Amino acid sequence: MNWVLFSVFLISSTSAINDDFHELLLRLGQVQGLKKEYSQHLKIPDESISTPSGKACFQKLENLYKNLLHPNSISSYTESLYFVDASGKPSSGLLTGNLFFMGSYDECKSMENSTNGYYKNCHMSGYAVLQGAPIPFSWTACLPTECRDLNSSEINSLTNNINGVLLIISETAKIQLLIAPNTTQITCDKVVEYDTGAVLGIALISIILFLVFVGTCYDFSEPLLLEFKLGAGQSDQTVLVVAEEGITEVHPDNHQVQAKATSDTNESIFIKTLRCFSLYKTFGVLTNTSTREGQVLCLNGIRVLSINWVVLGHCYLFITAATGDLGSFLPLVKRKTFSLVINGFPSVDSFFTLSGFLVSYLLLKQLKKGRGNLSMAQWIGYYIHRWFRLSIPFLVVILFQGFLLRQFIQSGTLLESLTSDHEACKKYWWADLLYLNNFIPKNASVQCIGQTWYLANDFQMYVIAPLFVFLLYRFSVVGIAVTNGMIALCIIITSVLTHHYHLGATSIDTSNSKEFYILYNKPYIRISPYLIGILAGWFYWKYSEQIRVAMTQLSVKRKIVMALPVWIVTFVIEYSVVFLIHDDIVKNIERMSSDLKLLITFQMMSSYRQYISEVKVREAD
Repeated sequence: MNWVLFSVFLISSTSAINDDFHELLLRLGQVQGLKKEYSQHLKIPDESISTPSGKACFQKLENLYKNLLHPNSISSYTESLYFVDASGKPSSGLLTGNLFFMGSYDECKSMENSTNGYYKNCHMSGYAVLQGAPIPFSWTACLPTECRDLNSSEINSLTNNINGVLLIISETAKIQLLIAPNTTQITCDKVVEYDTGAVLGIALISIILFLVFVGTCYDFSEPLLLEFKLGAGQSDQTVLVVAEEGITEVHPDNHQVQAKATSDTNESIFIKTLRCFSLYKTFGVLTNTSTREGQVLCLNGIRVLSINWVVLGHCYLFITAATGDLGSFLPLVKRKTFSLVINGFPSVDSFFTLSGFLVSYLLLKQLKKGRGNLSMAQWIGYYIHRWFRLSIPFLVVILFQGFLLRQFIQSGTLLESLTSDHEACKKYWWADLLYLNNFIPKNASVQCIGQTWYLANDFQMYVIAPLFVFLLYRFSVVGIAVTNGMIALCIIITSVLTHHYHLGATSIDTSNSKEFYILYNKPYIRISPYLIGILAGWFYWKYSEQIRVAMTQLSVKRKIVMALPVWIVTFVIEYSVVFLIHDDIVKNIERMSSDLKLLITFQMMSSYRQYISEVKVREAD
């Protein structure tokens, strides 16, 4: 069965005009009573194979197929056999949605020595659309080197021919299954040259490492330099004690301590900047667990719970994406508690809420300090500081993940999935640094650094946050009304777009692959929790001290009685958002799973009937 399925899939997607191939397809059509349908759909256009490399590729693949069926020599048959054996083929897990055919990477690499040909591992990936829902497929083929430079039209020719077979199956089985157009990519092993982005990445990272080294050395050597400078005027009994707050001069004879000011007060801007790169200094800051007055400590707990929730959901997401075994999810999805994973998107909203809370709270404190006004320099600093604070480390991530990473990973079965950011970063790196990458490009699948859609949303919300905060400070009632009105408007927009595009209640429940860039990564959809955070920050700034004083006068029992209703309301809201749509999600996934099983069963029955027919023909001969 695997051989038949692989032959149809491989041959239909790679063979040029080939009488033997068409004869085989017509025989399959006769066996299944689908001769007319095969003749209509399986047409390989000559004009799509236009480049010399494309023609050479298709000619080589056609020869490999002919030598496999009608070998003219042992070496040609061996080469064809290695070609088929090293390429990915349908394997276990088809009935559970395993459309990942990885092949044997090492066997393909060894073919250069064991055959007369030169071969490359080429990874074809894209989306198959089952009943309107996108399902990723991945296929690694051991292709001749002639096939490594196919253009987009030739790749589409492969897709069209695969769809020719799938269309017949779809019409017969009453299941819509096609490879999504313009989603298929072919990536072959190749030597990657250093481009401008890679060079800039190396230069920037080298400069940062150099500054870290020099700054750390300066921090360690500063006490020695000060001791050397001060030592000439000290008695032998004077001891210099180096502490975090500076250099302290201790006189044992009278036990008096005279503090010497550290160089911080008289340092140049260059030295202060250099000290910021010191591992000795920054490591202590990063690992410091002490708290300062005015900190909202409960936010740390929310951060920890939320980030663990995010990581949990992405672990399942990436495991499924890497294995393609969608069907194994079904037993887990049926568990009510698994809604925390498949509907874990509110975990990201909690970070938007925290961000809105902190921006509101800190900005209100500044407004109060300035008696309701901030200077133009302060407003400019508000935006410039945020941009620089995010953009410098963001630039390092873009240069490393978008340009440098592919220098270290130049081969492998999953090469494309690990280095797919490069082409997008070459075109759209500027959109990322301007925090417009949730609008540019429109196709979310070609984003430079996909996960940074959050940064774009957060920065855009940060830009307009002062409008709401200023209203809340000057005109509290108006500010509350405007902020709540904006939240209601966002909910209405989300509902209208969901209804118009027939989207699901959550991403895994949707039947439209456009959901991500229609809803998921747009600020006018995601700003609702941010605005809730702004309201919470205003409330905490205005009433926290009164509440704190009032709570100190209450007994523990009264505190519990007052907090219990709040916790009950919170639980009901959280349960409604995360768990109430569980049954709908299960029904949708079960439908997709049954459709997939029906499709694969039809393929198995067709292949089995072909096999029986060929056996009968041989027995008759």
